[in-house]
Amino acid sequence: MALLDISLVTSALMTLLKQNIDNNIDSGVDSLTVTPEAPDKVGTVLNHLSVYLYHVAEEAFFKTQPAPGGDARSIATTPMGLCLYYVLTAHHDSGNAATDCLTQQKLMGYALKTMHDYPIVHDDTEIASVSILPNDMLGEGNPLQIIMRPVTPEDTLAFWGTEDQQTARLSAYYEVRVIMLEPEQPETWAAPVLSLGTYLYQLGTPHLERSRSELAFTLPASGGGLDRVVEVSPARASGDNSGSPDHHLLELLGSNLSMGQAREVWLSSALINHAAGGALAVDLSLSENQSEGWALSIDEGRLELALADFLYYDEGASSVAMLPGLYTAFVRITVGERVVGGQLVPITHDSNAVAFTLIPWIAGISQDADQEGDQVFSLSTAGFDLQDADLVVQLYVDGLRYEQVTTIDSGSFVIAGASTLSFRQALSAGEHTLRLIINGAESQPFWFESV
Repeated sequence: MALLDISLVTSALMTLLKQNIDNNIDSGVDSLTVTPEAPDKVGTVLNHLSVYLYHVAEEAFFKTQPAPGGDARSIATTPMGLCLYYVLTAHHDSGNAATDCLTQQKLMGYALKTMHDYPIVHDDTEIASVSILPNDMLGEGNPLQIIMRPVTPEDTLAFWGTEDQQTARLSAYYEVRVIMLEPEQPETWAAPVLSLGTYLYQLGTPHLERSRSELAFTLPASGGGLDRVVEVSPARASGDNSGSPDHHLLELLGSNLSMGQAREVWLSSALINHAAGGALAVDLSLSENQSEGWALSIDEGRLELALADFLYYDEGASSVAMLPGLYTAFVRITVGERVVGGQLVPITHDSNAVAFTLIPWIAGISQDADQEGDQVFSLSTAGFDLQDADLVVQLYVDGLRYEQVTTIDSGSFVIAGASTLSFRQALSAGEHTLRLIINGAESQPFWFESV
């Protein structure tokens, strides 16, 4: 995740220097102080290190990142990659010139070793049980890469000739990257891709052409209020199995799907890969023992999988929740066995992977009494836990984005329970469009009436 306050990066560098020198290098340094001040502003001090941010540049690699959504000012919705440039300077002015120079060199040696020993600072970087990253950066995926700049002696003289009319100070120059500057949230979203394909594959191996599911929704009153079911590809399934058709059924279409001695379906997503380190096989026998409802049927050109709430691995000791988001699936077939190192090893073929979306399912909406001229609407969901920490929830009503807050206010929403989301707004009587997007997956089309 990106950040907006780049002073947090400076604070992290200050903490790193202070903690490492005090705890790992020399606890005997009297009152070591690390400051973000410019070197010429530090003044007459003892045992000081200054870490001064003197320049910022844009990282060229991230200039061409595609913008999410379809906003007219789309550049504001893409994070800006930054490189931060620091000058690290040692300060010690006791009045004894010879001793001061030696102390400054000692402090600089300590600082150089610290920056060398911690080239990357991430969430788990701690020294003496103290987290190096500030609290506002923890858990947001903001690692800091620290690189010493190859500045020539002549370049340093030019730097100090500009910044300080006195003798050049003993300094080192560092680049910290890549800092992603926080973007604006998109107000609109592009339409989903409806067709994906792989057109080159090896004959005699399993091949997937696409995923498919049925999506049910109810038209608004202005459209007749009728129930509709449409076929969608790539599939948009959900964890809710209470409706008709069964929303949690996923179809994979292709060829050679029933060949071989045994078959497995493997699923992958950002959450699965983070929890298990890679794709996971759907273990049907284990899932049935866990009463989680996985079911699978396969023929030559079609595979049907009933999605369950959890995907188990490590022989049932661990599980990953099947939360809304973007997934891929592929089929692995076993065609035989061979002896390797005195043991039988299966010979397998993997199909290509196809994408599908596990969408949040909106079960209904209710309107509560007015509060200060606004209405409070309660949205109920099914098939997953809204309070899960791995969910990124976005809500749009009539194309306007609502902010997630802890205390509901006008134009905002709160997660009120495991299956309840509440939002507040002064809406005119009549028909309104609602879009619920979780981890990039959008719910079924949904309209509601405000009274």
